[in-house]
Amino acid sequence: MKMFNEKLRKLYSPEVERIGFILGDDEIIELENVSTDPALTFVFDPDEFDKYADSATASWHTHTHADANLSFEDYQFFLSWPKLRHFIISSQAVWSYEVTNGSVVVLHET
Repeated sequence: MKMFNEKLRKLYSPEVERIGFILGDDEIIELENVSTDPALTFVFDPDEFDKYADSATASWHTHTHADANLSFEDYQFFLSWPKLRHFIISSQAVWSYEVTNGSVVVLHET
């Protein structure tokens, strides 16, 4: 897990929020951030999202100016994909979350 988290840490950027999926073979896929303000938010192309959504085991995204705590938008997104594990990457840490009994819970903080 530590080595995997190091790979995720390398995805952090202070300039733009980044988002993607982790596939079943632990391949990390990055989706293009099409937000009009990518320094503060991420928006993905729905067609690109759909291309990987069915084969994903996890989602990941970065927080440029915040820690790895959930935002309201993160919480809603995670609830809409309850079968995936979710990672938030900040400058200080990688936190993983899952949906359990209809709630988003922290699994691991590093």
